[in-house]
Amino acid sequence: MNTSIIKTGLETLEMEKKALEHLIANFQEADFIKAVELLSNVKGKIIFFGIGKTGHICKKLAATFASTGSSAFFVHAAEANHGDLGMLEKTDLLVAISHSGESKELFSTVKACKRAGVPVIGLTNSENSTVGRNSTVVLKNFVSKEACPLGLAPTSSTTVTLALGDALAMAVMAEKNFTVEDFGKSHPAGKLGMRTAPIKEFMSSLPVLRAEDNILQAFKEVNDHRIGCGVILNENKTLAGFVSDGDLRRGLVEKGPESKITDSMIKNPKTINQEELAVAGQNLLNEYRVSSLVIVDDNNLPVGILDKKVCDELLG
Repeated sequence: MNTSIIKTGLETLEMEKKALEHLIANFQEADFIKAVELLSNVKGKIIFFGIGKTGHICKKLAATFASTGSSAFFVHAAEANHGDLGMLEKTDLLVAISHSGESKELFSTVKACKRAGVPVIGLTNSENSTVGRNSTVVLKNFVSKEACPLGLAPTSSTTVTLALGDALAMAVMAEKNFTVEDFGKSHPAGKLGMRTAPIKEFMSSLPVLRAEDNILQAFKEVNDHRIGCGVILNENKTLAGFVSDGDLRRGLVEKGPESKITDSMIKNPKTINQEELAVAGQNLLNEYRVSSLVIVDDNNLPVGILDKKVCDELLG
């Protein structure tokens, strides 16, 4: 094992961890609140603005804000100086990111914003830098040393800036009362999209058993549906009870094969509305430690089964 490689890796992680701890210890509460209020109340767009490694951080933060309820995008600092500044309107807000605050490519834009009355949030390490002096509010990263062995490559500073930007995004999301349903609208694909889809899109067909069936008859019906459970309905189609294959096995041992399933059924089973989110159903399955939930419509009539195995396979 190459111990020097392990040593360098762990030292890097340790330095970046300490940089985050230092940020927390020096957290600018009043300035953070002001920044969140500006971001939450902006009428136009939030424009993230940077170059180099901080430009990559800007791209990620713009994507995070956009996916959590705020209209946001990234503008490259060099391109802004050659026409892209025309995207900026007076109702917008600029987030300028520069560790030193002296990246020359940012100067013209932050100064133009200040003259136009466009709010600027500066994520920099110096309120006395050019970016800092032209910002409405400055949030420092308090990084004095990079984790790079040469002390040159942006490492600790970019990690802390990313974390600070995420903290702003989450605080703004909370201020806007951004919901799981809202999140689903901007994430229609993949597992995230499925987790925020309605349960009815994942339900299995409803295995209906007759109240007069005995245990053996119920076993056959449940096995035919291959989801290990069944429901018993009242004459008005409302839910009378629920049995799992485990309930049937216990009934077979304790009451005999000719006993009625109504003697083994659960009379008040757990249910969930078909319009609830899939993630809510998955959470209930885990909370109640059950393998199935009865899905009901708005009239509380059973319409399907949410199976834990299917749910876990689809949602992860």
